[in-house]
Amino acid sequence: HAYQPIESALCRSSDPEVLARRLCEYCAARRLYVADLNGIMYGNAQREVLLAVLAAVPAVEVLLDAGFADVGTAAGLLASFPADEARRVTPVFGSESLNSLTALAEITEGAGPLQGRGILS
Repeated sequence: HAYQPIESALCRSSDPEVLARRLCEYCAARRLYVADLNGIMYGNAQREVLLAVLAAVPAVEVLLDAGFADVGTAAGLLASFPADEARRVTPVFGSESLNSLTALAEITEGAGPLQGRGILS
């Protein structure tokens, strides 16, 4: 299943960073949900695209849904980000993506490397 580029009345571009900036400006948003479809569908988060989005909206918290199977996967991606950007990301864990009840417990009990930073969806 191939996704088509987004079309929006807010701007002519389908570049994620341009769309994120324009949407946050238009709504005066302080928080932005980002669904990394490659991460969700194939387990390959688009690190460079995510960093570009973070750079485009420097005052915004990003709720990142990238198909994380467990806390360690999310923590690993965030550890690869510069510290200032990583602090602005809250991982979103889709219940359909979790690989175990242990992963669920780590999220709901605040255990593991994220220390309670995460949202269960």
